[in-house]
Amino acid sequence: MTLRGRLRAALERVSLVRLLIGLGLVLVAINIGSAVWDALGDRERIFQDVQRDASNITSLLAEQTAGGLEAVDLVLRDVQRMGPASRLRNAAPRLRDELTHLSQVAAILVFDEQGRVIARTNQTPRLDVARPERPFFSVHTQAKDVGLYVSEPYLGGPADGYWRFVLSRRLSAPGGGFGGVVAAVVEVESYERFYRMIDLGDGGFITFFSGDGTIITRVPDPMQVKGKNFGSPSSLIELARRNGRFDGRIVSL
Repeated sequence: MTLRGRLRAALERVSLVRLLIGLGLVLVAINIGSAVWDALGDRERIFQDVQRDASNITSLLAEQTAGGLEAVDLVLRDVQRMGPASRLRNAAPRLRDELTHLSQVAAILVFDEQGRVIARTNQTPRLDVARPERPFFSVHTQAKDVGLYVSEPYLGGPADGYWRFVLSRRLSAPGGGFGGVVAAVVEVESYERFYRMIDLGDGGFITFFSGDGTIITRVPDPMQVKGKNFGSPSSLIELARRNGRFDGRIVSL
């Protein structure tokens, strides 16, 4: 074989090696790309499954929580239709009958125009309308009708130490004037017992917010944030108000 022939054969072998190496790299890239694509697809499917489960749990919690609040509000509306506080001085027996169906309510109270308790289902818990952290009475005196008012949670006195919040409605006097307030004292623990039954796994928690961003309760609550206000999380609150619910992710508090 001539020198030229040997050179041509050597170049052909080098080109073949390069071609084989190139094909090998292409196959490796295809395998890596396929693995990445599968991983991304699996991640998306897992995320969708988690999101669906979270949405279902959110719906359950929202319906149960709202149902409990609506049951209390039905009683408040019933009392509201009875007229001003002056007509409810002897309503305690009827209120106690209503209370038997509301295990989450510690007491129902009727306040007259001056903030004095004129009817109540039981003597405890006490409510001092003059305390600034419990503005449910002044809220109703300052506006004609704010509808159902949900107070911020508060810690009871040293005798009990339970967390509670108040649902209240304005009572109207003849002519539409202010006729007092009817209030239901709700035990936060009643909601916490239900929330503890939900297993969300490690790192999961359930938070019950008021409309202004105050945490009524959180389960579990290792940071002791119950009763604290972090400011209204506008995106979350606005979406919930607009759509009636919120499904999604937010930065943990």
